[in-house]
Amino acid sequence: MLDTPRAAADWCTGADTPLDALLSALEQLVAADATGTLLELPGAPSFRPAAVAAAVADRRGVAASRDTARPDPARSTAQCRVIGVEPGAVRVLVETLAGLADGALVELAVDGVTAVVSERTTHVVAPADALPTDPAEAGNRRWDVLGDKGLRVTAPRGVLGMVGYVVPGYAGSAARGPLDGSGRVRPVPGARVLVLDAAGAPVPPGVTGQVWVGGVAQAGPEGGELLPTGDRAHWTTDGWLKFA
Repeated sequence: MLDTPRAAADWCTGADTPLDALLSALEQLVAADATGTLLELPGAPSFRPAAVAAAVADRRGVAASRDTARPDPARSTAQCRVIGVEPGAVRVLVETLAGLADGALVELAVDGVTAVVSERTTHVVAPADALPTDPAEAGNRRWDVLGDKGLRVTAPRGVLGMVGYVVPGYAGSAARGPLDGSGRVRPVPGARVLVLDAAGAPVPPGVTGQVWVGGVAQAGPEGGELLPTGDRAHWTTDGWLKFA
């Protein structure tokens, strides 16, 4: 596995600084042991290797269950994933590790996904504003859209994918939902999402409160603490989280 960062250099595109930071993070993850070593990322919280590993495992499961493109024997790989998230973010590391573990071609779109997405692209991970409004531009590929507030994202008809709720200090998406403009999401396995009132008590369905997030992919030496997100939302009676 020590050769993984060197192999990744041939597959990733983008500016030197983000790529260098990514490769450095990969090296640190490889070197981390089970004695409480933390993974330090430029301009980001410190994460336990176990937190990153949990986020990677979750992401691989989503990619496997939602793969919409059929492998083309003429391609060198069955998948080509374009990652259009901010340089230095832990999500770049999570998405790249998940892609490499799945044998996918990984491309970093540090200047926006438009210039990188091509006919060979099978998956796109990007902020909501990168999602095309024209079905022809979206193409026959899977879109995983990331957002932090509202999440009322609507994909062109026929485009498959989901929206992920991301918060600072959490390695992957803490909750996911459909790209239907409803803004509804459900917590992913291993994530804790609570809606609390001003006194710190859980609110019943239909009542708006403060969103708190914790779980296995949380930053910090221990994890498990619930952190306020600054977002407000309510639960529906059938278990969806909808933002105010």
